[in-house]
Amino acid sequence: MRHSSQIARACFARAVSCSTRFRAGSHPFALVNRALPNRLSRRLVGYLHPEWLEEDNYGFLAFYNRCYFSAIKDLLDRNGLTNTSFNLLYYQSIYFNFFYPLFVLMLAYDLIASILGIRNLASGIIVTTKRPPAEEI
Repeated sequence: MRHSSQIARACFARAVSCSTRFRAGSHPFALVNRALPNRLSRRLVGYLHPEWLEEDNYGFLAFYNRCYFSAIKDLLDRNGLTNTSFNLLYYQSIYFNFFYPLFVLMLAYDLIASILGIRNLASGIIVTTKRPPAEEI
């Protein structure tokens, strides 16, 4: 995860702690977004969610390289980052509100994954961590 290493270097260049939020890649919307070319994905999201089109807040490049809880946790542990906290988000059903039955199905998916605590199925992750003291580096 080159991106994560870059974030860590940027955050810890002068700071002791770092917090970042990103989309996870194992939920249904991410799988669809990854399968489609970005141009088509943006057009489809703009068509299905015109309110997002007006805000220019739609469609994004999908890389999702090892962007799930256990991979992120392993990466942080390997790099000696301490006092790590995770806030896992389970709300990707909003992407499917253009078709109510699909929205309800995805909402059930989100609720079940959340209730069962299936961390790798989170749709988003907020990570807060601290770099180790200088004597440990």
